[in-house]
Amino acid sequence: MRQLWLILCLLAFGCAHAQTGSGISVMVIPYEDSEVDSNHTNSVNKSMNTHIMDQFNRKNFRVIPWENLAVDSSSGSDLNMKFDKTRAIKLARAAVDSGDPDLAARALVLYKVNFLFEREEFGTKVKIELYGEVHDLEARRFLGEFSDPTGAGTVRLGKDCAKKPECVEMELRKKARDIAVIVANQGSRKLYKLTSKSDSGSSGGLANTFKFRFENLSMDQVLDLKSEIDDKWPGAQRSGMITGGDGLVTFDYVTTAPQEKIVKWTYKAARKILNIPRDELDIRFTRKLISVSYNGSTITDNDMDDSDEYR
Repeated sequence: MRQLWLILCLLAFGCAHAQTGSGISVMVIPYEDSEVDSNHTNSVNKSMNTHIMDQFNRKNFRVIPWENLAVDSSSGSDLNMKFDKTRAIKLARAAVDSGDPDLAARALVLYKVNFLFEREEFGTKVKIELYGEVHDLEARRFLGEFSDPTGAGTVRLGKDCAKKPECVEMELRKKARDIAVIVANQGSRKLYKLTSKSDSGSSGGLANTFKFRFENLSMDQVLDLKSEIDDKWPGAQRSGMITGGDGLVTFDYVTTAPQEKIVKWTYKAARKILNIPRDELDIRFTRKLISVSYNGSTITDNDMDDSDEYR
């Protein structure tokens, strides 16, 4: 009963202090670094990871499944591989460097779960230990570590159940959602450093300076886009002086919006202001460089989003 009360207190505290993830892209990876760590490929951890991603989504973070790394041939990973902490960070950073929005995350949440089995007179006690840490992948800085503050991660198995693997897994799966809530609550508190205006780290909170590079657009077209960006885009702080001329124009842009929003809004602004459909633009991210290339005629986009709102 006391353990349940502690869990409820933790959840109530998390709800009372809820903040928005503002659409920050995160990748959540289970890692292993000792013999007692639970394997992330078993049914308990698969269930746990699904619940964890759902909890971060509920907090308005954009979760990029870590399995995306496994289907990317250049990453050298696979779904059954064992991630230690060093390898997980290395792969996540390589994904950021790739510029692929399906792989690149702003932040990385690492967690591990240990299942410690202790035989008792009337059965088996399973103690669940939880550890995690959070990294800012863009600024390459450590945001902090976390653990289970409730001490409620214990499951008791009867003698008959302890002898049957399927029974053990079933009982442990019942704890998967509880652990997922703890990981999301504790990890989110570290991630909120990315949205806090008081953060004085090298990334300036979530404020980032990007460089726009426009190819095959006239100066007048870029000026019209820049005016729309400065006046209408949420999170815009300032933009720099335009350099270049017709065909190749660049300028710096400082914003608190996540990069995936910038891609979406660039397509929308090009359609709204210049009548350029989505399939006529090629937009690529390479770290902080946003390359926008226009490849030809301005035909009508039959599948375009009619909304002019940036959200």
